[in-house]
Amino acid sequence: MTYRRFPYAVDKILSMLAYGLPMIETLYFFGDRVFLYSGDLTLQVFYFKYLSAPILFYQSHIYVFLVITLAVFQLCARNSIPMSEGRLGLSRFLRLNVLQAILLQVLITCSGQVFVLSPGWVRLTILGSLISTSFMIGVGGLVLYAIFLITIGRYPLIPIITASSRLQIIMRDFTEE
Repeated sequence: MTYRRFPYAVDKILSMLAYGLPMIETLYFFGDRVFLYSGDLTLQVFYFKYLSAPILFYQSHIYVFLVITLAVFQLCARNSIPMSEGRLGLSRFLRLNVLQAILLQVLITCSGQVFVLSPGWVRLTILGSLISTSFMIGVGGLVLYAIFLITIGRYPLIPIITASSRLQIIMRDFTEE
């Protein structure tokens, strides 16, 4: 039985695009603290010129993004459309990278909610700036690392997230056979 497969270049491009979700989530929760409260005029102009429009679009359609994220998670985890017999034929490379990006997005969402709900003496002081900047640099570096490895055709290894993504794929493939 053969399955329809995307070409390898398309797998790479879709895998790279999936890491846009964690990045926009990081910008949504921590971007304003990093770019607007830094005191640097060039960072503020960069934020308003290039980043504020995608963030506002994400903020105004946040539930649409949630539904899309859940649907993509189900499609990649099961490799089939729910309530249908046919398989999608997505490559393991694409499925693993998309699941990693979604799990990273979930981790960032949880961390961002904790940050937003933290007391003002944490968010509005140097500690809040340190936390925000650490998340921006960390997630930005992680996304660049993942995109670089995807470009050369390797799996990005993110300690806990990679293991849970692989386990999700293995469990779904095992239960469907």
